[in-house]
Amino acid sequence: RLQGDWSSDVCSSDLLYEDFNALLPIFFDVWLTPVFSVDEYSETKRQTLKEIEQIPDDWYTFGITTFKAAFFGNHPYGLPHIGRKESIENISINDIQQYHDHLINPNNTVITVVGNFDEKTTVNIIKKNMENLNKKNKKNRPIDRSFHTKETENKIEIPQEVAAIFIGFDGTSFSEPNESIRLDLVDSVLSGMRYPGGRLHSLLREKGLVYMVHGSNQEGIENGTFYIVALSSKDSIKEVTSIIFEQIDAIKNSPVSDNEFEEAIAQLTFHSKDKISTRESLSTLMATDELYGRGYLFYQKNKEKINELSKEDVMKYAKKYLVNPQIYIFENK
Repeated sequence: RLQGDWSSDVCSSDLLYEDFNALLPIFFDVWLTPVFSVDEYSETKRQTLKEIEQIPDDWYTFGITTFKAAFFGNHPYGLPHIGRKESIENISINDIQQYHDHLINPNNTVITVVGNFDEKTTVNIIKKNMENLNKKNKKNRPIDRSFHTKETENKIEIPQEVAAIFIGFDGTSFSEPNESIRLDLVDSVLSGMRYPGGRLHSLLREKGLVYMVHGSNQEGIENGTFYIVALSSKDSIKEVTSIIFEQIDAIKNSPVSDNEFEEAIAQLTFHSKDKISTRESLSTLMATDELYGRGYLFYQKNKEKINELSKEDVMKYAKKYLVNPQIYIFENK
């Protein structure tokens, strides 16, 4: 399975112990020396162009694509992961092969193996497949991006009979783990740390004003974004927006309660454990942490870092990061 995010490509496979030694060389063969057939190329291009065409059909897909493009501007983080129609149409099989050759760089690759396996045999297989590859210069060069210096609000039309709001703030980078976990704490207090909860969920759902509301802290090689998204109705979106900013101001200016802080810490702890709950997720996390300089055992420090958090961190980091909001309201005209 091949997946990608803002900063990396991940190729992974989940193998049974009894098949591991036989299938691992096949995994390397597929990963390192793939054959891109005309039929696969044509069908993949067709499916991708169809997905791009269907982006406006889903409010969230259209909203997050539009939000990131506007929020990050010319920075690569603003580009849609799936691509754009004009770029996909112009990609050839040769382009794909050249990109693959560029991607396969031992100096820019981390291989992790997690589970039950014979270490000596596995290391020998990895060395045999990797040692003769051409080593290129490591390319993790940061790309400068502008930070937002004032609040903006934009209204965008969508075809669905709903209204949505995306509110973005400049966030943190992989090189700032202590900052990032404190912004995660802010997220947990406001919206439950990727699980339904927090102030916004309780208030807005209790009032029947939203179908969903959530926050997300997305870090990157360069500073990412902390954003809040809510799905509502056209009649309610103004009140929803007002309540969101009221709660942001509240956590900036008043301490959270002991119970609220303890619940936020519990959600952070659960999320930290959930990120390593499968072999695949743990392997991917270890690889990316190693690739970006944190070290492959960085995840083991999470419990200690969570225990260092305080109620004062909520106020301090809300004041530091939840400034100069970039507001995008999506409505049906």
